[in-house]
Amino acid sequence: MKYAHLISSVYGRPWCITPEAGRSISAQFTAWLNGRLTGVPRSFGGFDDDEEEEEATAQTTGLPYALNGSTAVIPVSGIIGKRLGFFESACGGCDLDSVTSALTHAVGNASVSAIVLDFDTPGGTVTGVLEAANAIAKADESKPVYGWSETQCCSAGYWLASQCRSFATTETAIIGSIGVYMAVMDDSEAWANEGLKQNLMKAGEFKATGMPGIPFSETDRNRLQAEVERIYGLFTSSVIQGRGKVSADTMQGQTFMGMDGPGLNLTDGVATDLNEFIGLISPQQV
Repeated sequence: MKYAHLISSVYGRPWCITPEAGRSISAQFTAWLNGRLTGVPRSFGGFDDDEEEEEATAQTTGLPYALNGSTAVIPVSGIIGKRLGFFESACGGCDLDSVTSALTHAVGNASVSAIVLDFDTPGGTVTGVLEAANAIAKADESKPVYGWSETQCCSAGYWLASQCRSFATTETAIIGSIGVYMAVMDDSEAWANEGLKQNLMKAGEFKATGMPGIPFSETDRNRLQAEVERIYGLFTSSVIQGRGKVSADTMQGQTFMGMDGPGLNLTDGVATDLNEFIGLISPQQV
């Protein structure tokens, strides 16, 4: 099936994303799939003028990021994923490979003295996030890497931001959502109501977990719950390693406003906008 990888991503894999964004993805994808559209309209994925302007600036400089003086500004904008295809990218996805590639380029560029990751993301899928977070921490050993957000930096996005040397936001930006979830559809009752029954042959106890028409067992639930908790452990450990002391009560999936970030040790301060933030970090580069 052409879109099998998309269906499995939406309905059968763990996500580090805000619940609101997760519901939106599910609803939009279902509507798109049911409509059998051959293309995605520009209004579908939440494109805006700022994103287009940022892309145009990068294209004119020939660099995979914008330059503000000697500071490279790398956008981390949209729903985070790895090796995104047409549908995901057209819907405003943020490919981790593009972010880490730009990061590597900035580290190797002698004219760049500091790097800012400019976050505007509700989070995304889990695959590749730990590796990208480690790449950010590694890059900071060569050049200072800072995190900034004027809008939202949540879940997988916050996982990445926690590995920056410091992280600041505007007062009303939304941050946090430190948590993991996985949604698996059990449509076996709907099949039964329609007089349908799935006859399944398999080898391997867990091989057909989430298969259409097959009831979701308690054993299936326990295994997947263990997987979610394992990823959550990696997430929270990374946050604590990058940020220092962050209370367990702060890492229960809830979001906070940027003005509350410093008191919770989720951020290091607030600024009015990106230019002010760069002005604050440029003199000392700490």
